[in-house]
Amino acid sequence: LLALSGLHLSVIVALGDVLLMRTRLSKRPRLFLIAGFVIFYMALTGFSASVVRAGVMYLIKTLADLLDRQSDSLTNLSLAGFIILLADRYACYDVGFILSVLAAYACVTYGMMKAERKPKGRRGFISRTLHGMLDLSLMTLWIVAITLPVMWKYFGEMSLISPITNIIFIPALTLMLYLAVIVLIFSGVPVLGVLSAEVMAAAEGLISRTASAVSSLRGITVNIDLPLIGILSALLFVSCVMIPLLEGRLSRLFKYTAALAVTAA
Repeated sequence: LLALSGLHLSVIVALGDVLLMRTRLSKRPRLFLIAGFVIFYMALTGFSASVVRAGVMYLIKTLADLLDRQSDSLTNLSLAGFIILLADRYACYDVGFILSVLAAYACVTYGMMKAERKPKGRRGFISRTLHGMLDLSLMTLWIVAITLPVMWKYFGEMSLISPITNIIFIPALTLMLYLAVIVLIFSGVPVLGVLSAEVMAAAEGLISRTASAVSSLRGITVNIDLPLIGILSALLFVSCVMIPLLEGRLSRLFKYTAALAVTAA
């Protein structure tokens, strides 16, 4: 669980916020407690790039809430990247940091574009599930398009099945976080504590074996270590950055994109 991405930090924070809201604590003490936990979690994970990026973004949001100021994800992301680079100027050479920022940027812009499309009526359970799987696949492709220049430069290959594996592993790992909370709650209860721990251990084993089987497959990556791919990936990156600008709010999005570009530079 300590190796999870910044995405899962938001799940943990949301769980903590829900639990604290059931207490009599006011808003400000709750924010301070969760902010303290975020810093503790960042240290617990060894200040890994994705968790630090997500943690600093959350701390910026918390500061805005304490000051009664509005904040948005693109501003928080740009400022978080800037703060991390101020603290460690060599972070710009850390591929984990670069991929984390670009992937977060892709998730935020994808969410903004998705918000522009209004859902048509209520969907049933099966329809929502299928739509969620499709949505996760499209978001993965969007992330791949924006991170492709980095994949070309640092790895020279990319996965062909990441949209499929994300559909499997992201929900599975998120479920593991909820199971972890259940195990903590029932850890001191006879029988229930053991049963909940066994269920979580079995789930973890299933996820690990599945991931190991997938990683051992041959032909699931494609070689992109070609000069032409570098040029094409750069053009694709610029196109993907420009697409959200065409969805509306041109000046606002341009400002955020420019801020992120300056931070990256």
